[in-house]
Amino acid sequence: MDWNSTNNTIEFNDHCKSFFGNIVTWKLIIYLSVLVIAVIANILLLFAIYKDPLKCFRNPTTCFIANLAIADLMNALVHPEEVLLTQTTYSSIYCFTGIGGTIHIATSHFIYFLACPAVAVLALERYVSIAYPFWHKVNFTVKLCYIWMAVIWLVNCIYTGIFTVYTTHEDVLITAYPGLFYLATVVIYLLAFISIRKQRFSLATDVTKSDSVKRMMKLRLKKEKRFLTTVLIINVVLVFGIIPTVVGSHFMYRSDGITKKRAELVLPFTVVLYFLNMAANPFLYIWRLPKYRRTLFVMYGCKK
Repeated sequence: MDWNSTNNTIEFNDHCKSFFGNIVTWKLIIYLSVLVIAVIANILLLFAIYKDPLKCFRNPTTCFIANLAIADLMNALVHPEEVLLTQTTYSSIYCFTGIGGTIHIATSHFIYFLACPAVAVLALERYVSIAYPFWHKVNFTVKLCYIWMAVIWLVNCIYTGIFTVYTTHEDVLITAYPGLFYLATVVIYLLAFISIRKQRFSLATDVTKSDSVKRMMKLRLKKEKRFLTTVLIINVVLVFGIIPTVVGSHFMYRSDGITKKRAELVLPFTVVLYFLNMAANPFLYIWRLPKYRRTLFVMYGCKK
């Protein structure tokens, strides 16, 4: 970042401003409290998946759930630095200079971008499970999951490099990438929903299968739809967490005085939404998915 020193006063350019605006004491306490909750919630979720006391997480989906939890955890760990820097003369990580500063900023961008593709690949795995259940059961191994996740991380790394080098259209680039994966997740959800509808209609008209087999298949489709809806909720929460903060920070630093003052009033609420997004997923699993709820309750002594 460009900066000049005049009369022992450092003047930073527009990029050297916190993404979260001016943070006073009460904002600092709220932001850090939400981030601490996010860190604890995701660590507890990952530890429960690792220990697996009910032996119900030995499936490919768990790999993508863990991948998303890791992305949320990394975001919750990296953002306190940006929040705390607002209390110093640096104000933001964008004030760091040199190659070390560039690497630091690129790492933060990589972590910021990671959540959206993590949700998309989770939705894609669910679609394959619904539309091609037999192929999924036979071919979708843990090794294949790791390959998918490695591709996602590689794509994320490449885009982060592009974003770091080409800063001319920063506002477009910072929203286009999450937006693309958001739309992809919505399209995948619609395709999966159509597949569920077709399979239900096929079951209703199929006279070759027994009633017990039909009941089992209907129960499987019901569970799949519930999980898929949970993924869609996660995607919606993710977007409503990211977009308002990006828009709010844009108007606060690149608009006239009146608009800037309005953005300053709204930005604290959008920042809290953004941070809550990192903490929300474990609680969504408890609410929506009985398997995860039972495991977490048993793991942490909430239920015998």
